[in-house]
Amino acid sequence: MPENYYPFDLVPLPYAYDALEPFINRQTMQVHHDKLLKAYVDKLNTAVSACPRMQNFSLPYMLSHLCTIPPAYRTQVRRLGGGVWNHNFFFQSLHAENSQNKPTGNLADA
Repeated sequence: MPENYYPFDLVPLPYAYDALEPFINRQTMQVHHDKLLKAYVDKLNTAVSACPRMQNFSLPYMLSHLCTIPPAYRTQVRRLGGGVWNHNFFFQSLHAENSQNKPTGNLADA
């Protein structure tokens, strides 16, 4: 995943909303990406905009060094930044059934 910095962006899905059907339907993907993730991104940007020092940190850095975040913002960064990172990780981890992304090596042999 990219080392994104403030202002954080809503990263597009790497596939169509319906690419994971029948396992995850289009509506679920749209709600999670366009509403829930977007809300996390927007609220994280609002929190970080209030503290210029945090604007120099990448999202992975902030989440792995919470002790460097001013106490007044720490809970927001942990909750909102964690929501952004977790959703992006989840979306990047999924692939359509006909994807060229197949396991290799020991995993493929298992």
